[in-house]
Amino acid sequence: MLYCCMLIDAVPPSFTLCKGYQIGFADRGSDDGIITTFQLPRVKDNIDKNPILKMLSKTDPSKRLKAGVYDILYSAEDTAGNKAVNCRIKVVIKVITCPRIYPTADTSVTCDSGSRFGSNCNFSCESSATLNGTDHITCQRQNAKSYGHWSWNDTQPYCEDARRCREDLKAPENGALACDYWLGGRFCHMFCRSRYDVPNGKIAGNEMFVCGQSGKWMPSSSVPNCASMHFDIDLSYLFNLAFHKLSLFKGFCVVVLTGKRSTRLTISFDVQMESSSEMDSEQFTNISYHQYSVIQKIKKAIDNEEFNFELDTNRTVNATDFTYTLLEVDCPANTVPTNTHNSCAKCPPGTYYKKNTKSCNTCPRGTFQPIEGQPSCIKCPTGKTTPTEGSTNRATCEDACLPGSWSMNGIPPCSYCPKGTYQDSYGGIDCKICPQSLTTNLDGAESFKHCQEFDIHFNSPNVSVERMFDAVSSASVYVSTWVRIEKYQHVNCILAIHVDGYYHTHIFLRDDTVQISHNGFELSASHKISSSKWYFLTVMMSDKHTVLTFDEESLELNHTYLLNQQKGSIQLGRGIEGKISQLNIYSKPSKALNAHKCFGSMTGDILNWKEFEDVLQDDINVHIPSDCDDTNECDSNPCLNGDCTDELNGYSCQCFFGFYGNNCEHNIDDCGNNACDNNGTCIDGPAFYTCQCPVGYTGSLCEIMIVDGEWSEWGNWSTCSVSCDNGTMTRTRLCNSPTPDNGGNTCSGNSTEYDICEEETCRVCKQLVEQENTVLSCQNNTAMDAINCTLNCKPGFAFDHDPKDYYFCGPETLHEWDFQTDENPLARLPSCTEIHNASQLIIDYTARYADLICDLSVKADAAENKIKEVLHVASDKIDCIGNGLCEIVRMEVINCTDYRLGKKDTLSDKAAFNISFWCDSHSYGSEECYTVLLNAFNSMVNQTRERWLDSEVDNTIYPIDPQSLNVDSKVICESGMVSIDFRCVSCSKGRFESKRNCELCGVGYFQDKIGKTYCKTCPNGKTTLGKGSTNIDDCSVEVNNQMEDILNGTVIGVVGALSVTSIIVLIFVLRRNLRKNPKIVDYNVRKDFNAKTTYQNTELTSFRTRNFLKN
Repeated sequence: MLYCCMLIDAVPPSFTLCKGYQIGFADRGSDDGIITTFQLPRVKDNIDKNPILKMLSKTDPSKRLKAGVYDILYSAEDTAGNKAVNCRIKVVIKVITCPRIYPTADTSVTCDSGSRFGSNCNFSCESSATLNGTDHITCQRQNAKSYGHWSWNDTQPYCEDARRCREDLKAPENGALACDYWLGGRFCHMFCRSRYDVPNGKIAGNEMFVCGQSGKWMPSSSVPNCASMHFDIDLSYLFNLAFHKLSLFKGFCVVVLTGKRSTRLTISFDVQMESSSEMDSEQFTNISYHQYSVIQKIKKAIDNEEFNFELDTNRTVNATDFTYTLLEVDCPANTVPTNTHNSCAKCPPGTYYKKNTKSCNTCPRGTFQPIEGQPSCIKCPTGKTTPTEGSTNRATCEDACLPGSWSMNGIPPCSYCPKGTYQDSYGGIDCKICPQSLTTNLDGAESFKHCQEFDIHFNSPNVSVERMFDAVSSASVYVSTWVRIEKYQHVNCILAIHVDGYYHTHIFLRDDTVQISHNGFELSASHKISSSKWYFLTVMMSDKHTVLTFDEESLELNHTYLLNQQKGSIQLGRGIEGKISQLNIYSKPSKALNAHKCFGSMTGDILNWKEFEDVLQDDINVHIPSDCDDTNECDSNPCLNGDCTDELNGYSCQCFFGFYGNNCEHNIDDCGNNACDNNGTCIDGPAFYTCQCPVGYTGSLCEIMIVDGEWSEWGNWSTCSVSCDNGTMTRTRLCNSPTPDNGGNTCSGNSTEYDICEEETCRVCKQLVEQENTVLSCQNNTAMDAINCTLNCKPGFAFDHDPKDYYFCGPETLHEWDFQTDENPLARLPSCTEIHNASQLIIDYTARYADLICDLSVKADAAENKIKEVLHVASDKIDCIGNGLCEIVRMEVINCTDYRLGKKDTLSDKAAFNISFWCDSHSYGSEECYTVLLNAFNSMVNQTRERWLDSEVDNTIYPIDPQSLNVDSKVICESGMVSIDFRCVSCSKGRFESKRNCELCGVGYFQDKIGKTYCKTCPNGKTTLGKGSTNIDDCSVEVNNQMEDILNGTVIGVVGALSVTSIIVLIFVLRRNLRKNPKIVDYNVRKDFNAKTTYQNTELTSFRTRNFLKN
């Protein structure tokens, strides 16, 4: 008998060389380079001499690469299809850098490429100092070192013999400077011309400008400009008194303020004086003296018990406290008190008025303001900035430092932001530090996204890193770090802590276990470390004991530290190869000590990890981004038949013999020499097989026949499940003819059958259909069998007519919706259309002069000319007229022109005027035009209140009659639209615009478009069920000839070009408030259309308005 055998190769190849960490360097003056020493992996196999080596990564390490970290993955496979465990190589392209340059006093350093290899830096001196050393250096590389050095000799260039304060201050506009020298410095004092002063702001005009040892002018190198003074001011002072007697203070306004019931009562009153002329220091002092006299009289009255009174309970209440405020200057809007005069001034050019603080602030760097009294500063164009604050014109905007760079004044020459910092704006005067322990791969980072976590990689056992830390004032010190040890020597050190040269603590490895040593005393952990895993360790040192926690195991040494006011150092590495990350030293317990997470927001207050970002040593690399891995992907046991190795954000599997695959999920076929009975299918397993039996058989070899079950006959039907509408009835059967046996299948199909039974129809509410751009919210009350719905528009859309507050359906409405009528039989809900800007916004401002009657032709001419002159002056003060955002479309004098033309029938009509302001909201937007016209309206009201609109005719001054003030407003929409507040919406489908309303399309008509002024007619012989039809499909009702004639005779649609309505905001605000308050203090209209309209001038007792649509 002959036997034949076949050799099956089941052994995968393996890598004999896989250098997992390889470093290359960027070229001079470049951020990319080539690894010239890259070593390819080597692989061997038990049979194949040359197994296939394949690179799986897209990055080719033989090509030029940008600075960074790259994962290169190689696979190997023999001819039998066996695959080796992949070889992973981490390739690092590193930019050679020089140490960071820290400028000394009076020294300015500008580097064209930061601290990179090949960067050129220029040194210069400030304050006329002399440079000691070369003014030009270069970052160079010596031999094959992994870091660079600067080309200066032994010492960094520095400046000496500074002559500071050589920079002259710029004299203020409308003023002058007086300067002199003092011990090594200078001082200056500013003065303003007559009727000019410095408004209150960050820098006071009476401050001394001093330049001392620092060489910088303080408080600022920018002198504020002088502004013209305005003498329309109010002076007031406030008193608070426990009790009052009105007969003593008849000249004051008295207000009684009471709170909850108590035994304390406070009386508050104030004295106010208005001044419309210049007030000198002597007058201000006299008023202050007058206040002092009043205070003394009140104090005397309290001492004489004139404020005491008796209660009904025969008890006396005594006055106890008396407080008052000093004299205050209350300036008009957009002005502030000056520093040296008792007057008010607008903010000068180079500053802006800050409303909430009522002060003048200097325009920040990168902005300018050429006009006085402005609420903001103007930004320089993109890529431009100003070298100083307080710029007054656009010409000061210069090219700015680009993002990623900076200079002392934000303009070239600029330097790269050093490593660990970034600058994301143009014109940076400093760089932003990456927070926590983040750093950047290179200098010149342009955004926060370049800030990343980092590790320190020790590529040689002969290197270490050391950092000092300051005196420790706490009783305990806590050290935490993450470590990954790849190799170590017999004598090694993970980290060593030295305090004051006496206390020494070492964490080291011996026999694959972590040990701690403190001044010669040692303890060892119980479990061994793995070379592929990150471990978290902490050390707590105190005056009681020293505790090492490693991989959740604690080792305690009963040996103490005396830490109070001790300095120390910490050393990382020596005798190890691997990585260390996130080392921090804390003075008190931190959440980070128990978090067991690589990264967090907590950093050490004694020493933090960011202080290691600038390590420059051979065989030590700052690895960005960090490889720290606090999650073990092998915990889920992904390798089905093999050993798992944890990797960063992943894992790899080493399969057991006979298995292969990424998760060792495949094994060798064992079914070759085995068979299953009754045509069973052999299923291969690990070193065994099983049989999958065909239908009707079971057993390990499919040798047992299976008996499947069969159904019995159906039973009788049950009664119907409901009493109305459609319900169900059921019947059942049993699987017992025969019963399943030997694992046979149960009967297929259901044991229960259902059928529909029909009863009387139940009444239910119609399902509402949500229309375009709406949000329908409904609540079902199952207990009451009712539904209540509300309808709203999506953001940016609105109804073209008022909808119902809610929509109801229930037993009360016989399960019909409460809006389901003959006109709306389908219960069609309203829809919303998009909100648009109006075409135009207009306000009309009308006022009548008290007692000014144009009863003579000469007087009529004089009055008309004077009123127009006053209106022209008033309009010139309105911002939007000056900047072109609004126009005056009508300026008319009333009742004088009529008299001159002989049209007046009576002399009782008084002279009046009407002025209209127009804004193109189609170009500027309704929101902007609303604000512009509202400001114009406010300006006219303020000028009326301040009596700028009073007219002098025939040597008589005629004021405005406050009862006559009238404002009207108009919103002009495009055809097919109607107004909502100060904007417009298109008429929705099923409606058409007519007389500024969106009307429903009548019966027999429809409209399937929005924004139309007509409705479409149904086809001949067809009509609709109701009104408001939205498409031709609604024309589904047959009509006779008589009905068709009626429908065809109905005229639907009014074509209108524009729809005009009033600005509801102004009308709503003014009508509600203006007639109620004769003592009016302020005027303001808020955009939410709820405002309070008031005036300080008591002569303006009312203000009439009207709504255009309602009149």
